[in-house]
Amino acid sequence: MNITNKREYIHRANANRVGEKDIDEKFQVIDELRKWKLYGKTDEILYFSKSTNELCFSIDVEKECNSKEEVFKKYFVHKPDILVDKCVPAFIVEIDGSIHQDKWKVKQKTGFRNSHYRTAGFKLVVLEKDKDEKLPEGWEESLIRQLMSFGIIT
Repeated sequence: MNITNKREYIHRANANRVGEKDIDEKFQVIDELRKWKLYGKTDEILYFSKSTNELCFSIDVEKECNSKEEVFKKYFVHKPDILVDKCVPAFIVEIDGSIHQDKWKVKQKTGFRNSHYRTAGFKLVVLEKDKDEKLPEGWEESLIRQLMSFGIIT
């Protein structure tokens, strides 16, 4: 899934706008990343084998499994808010709302998700929403600081 030009990038990004609660925040972050020539995708699904915890290629998962139920039986399935994989190191941005801090079960799943991403070699940037479920003032600086700490931007 290569994005070869800006128009294709914008088309793919806009195609996923329907039905996501934090879509506005995702596009704020994507716009900030573009200033640094980093292009994020919001439609990627990552599969991790339940037997090995390794990241699997979606084409292999699709060949192996005949139904969604079979996929969920064999794989942990994560859909990162934003995946940037055309740089080294590749990284994921997660925009977490208050539910990620408030409920024990969700907290546990969030930690599990983050562990999978890191084990697969992705750098992880987590942006926490404020009490109004919006990105807080200064989130841009936090994003840039984290990307600088990973050596992605200088």
